[in-house]
Amino acid sequence: MSFEIIFGIGVILIVAIWAANYINKRTKENTNEHLFDFIPHLFPTLGILFTFLGIAIGLWNFDSNNIEKSIPELMNGLKTAFLVSIFGVALLVGFSFWTNIKKKKLEEGVLSEETQAINNLIEAIKELRNDFVSTDENGNTIKPGNVFRDIYKESQKQSTSLQTFSSDLALTISAGFEQILNNPTEGVVAELKLVKAEIESLGNKLKDPATDMTQNIVKELQESMGKMIEEFKTSMSGDTKNEMERLAGLLGQAGGSLTDFPLKLQNMTDNLNENFRGLQEVVQQISKQTLSQSEESTNQMKMQVEDMSKILREQVGGLQTGQQTLLTEQSKNLQVSENLLSAFNTSIEKMNGLSTEVNGSISKLNQAQTELEKVISTFRNVSQEINTSSSRFGESQNEFSKHSNQFLQNNSNTITEIQKSLETAKSVSADYAQKFEIIEKGLQDIFGKITTGLKDYQATVSGSLETYLGKYTDALTKTAESLAGASSKQEDILEELTEQLSKLNGRRN
Repeated sequence: MSFEIIFGIGVILIVAIWAANYINKRTKENTNEHLFDFIPHLFPTLGILFTFLGIAIGLWNFDSNNIEKSIPELMNGLKTAFLVSIFGVALLVGFSFWTNIKKKKLEEGVLSEETQAINNLIEAIKELRNDFVSTDENGNTIKPGNVFRDIYKESQKQSTSLQTFSSDLALTISAGFEQILNNPTEGVVAELKLVKAEIESLGNKLKDPATDMTQNIVKELQESMGKMIEEFKTSMSGDTKNEMERLAGLLGQAGGSLTDFPLKLQNMTDNLNENFRGLQEVVQQISKQTLSQSEESTNQMKMQVEDMSKILREQVGGLQTGQQTLLTEQSKNLQVSENLLSAFNTSIEKMNGLSTEVNGSISKLNQAQTELEKVISTFRNVSQEINTSSSRFGESQNEFSKHSNQFLQNNSNTITEIQKSLETAKSVSADYAQKFEIIEKGLQDIFGKITTGLKDYQATVSGSLETYLGKYTDALTKTAESLAGASSKQEDILEELTEQLSKLNGRRN
């Protein structure tokens, strides 16, 4: 065996020992796909190299003038060429079989980049769905559609309750005003008529003047009447003022909460729209990146296979007879490459299907956003109705204050008329001052009737006002509590939606 054959086989054996050591040490974490796939094809490449080297050596030592001596040198060169090539092809077959077995073992349980991207996208979609799902006290899952539906029904119930309450309150206030302004006024007129009749009867009875006694009696009568009227005015105005101030405070608090409520709803709408837009952009970017990665991987594989096929065709073009086994193996490799390309095409089709599902999820998210905008519009309508009810409360309060002032003005006018009547009685009593006994008896009866009438009047008016003010206060207190409760519920809903949005922002970042 010549030196060239031993040298070529030795070089190929050294490369084979290195390749075997590399394949044994290869793990899932320590991997190089390009070098691992190139190792089997390295041996026929070296065989072809030594083939051309042996042919070149044989031709280099060939002498056309001495053909008989040159033929053995040429035959040694051809032996070197074919023996080294056969040895390289044999190693190609062995290492191809070994690398395929090793590659299959290493790829068990290992996902490709496209599969990992698909799994990441599926996990992101699941997390997104979980962010919109909540649980009740019993641990049951509540879907987003059910939450929005319950919010919409609750808003409709609140709107209906507020409308009913506004109508009932308007009727109650009208009835109260009618009771205060009509019945007590008729009672005052009746009592004043009795006083006037008694004063006229007093004038008829007075015959003998008693100037000093009459003046003292009239003065005491004026002071008593003034004290009673002042006490009545003080009690009425003080209680009414306190009740009105307290009710005004409650209505002010409710109005403040209702004024801030549309602003909070608007902020919530803006945050939801911004987060939905960001979510759509993230999903679209993930889909585009996945598709681009799969396309790039497919294109790279195609280019590598084409380059390898081109190189192999160029190298084995002139050695068809001696390299038939190598061409057969290369055709098998091409078939494997075609199968690999078909597998990649299948992966691309699956990615397209997944992209279609992602687009469907995006459309569902858009529908959810549309439903949420409808709910927010309903909230705005409810807040407008609440503002309208508050304005009606304010108008009713102003009307009540107006009628109260009118009532006090009528009482003042009545007191003025009583004072004028007393002055008239004083002037009449001056003419009949000497009939003291008759005056005393008449005045006692008159004072008794006046005192009784005023006490009855005071009791009647005080009872009516206290009853009405109690009912009015209870009604307004319930109204304020209902409005405060509704505002609290809406604030809880806003806080819950804000927490969901913050979770979405945190996951997206």
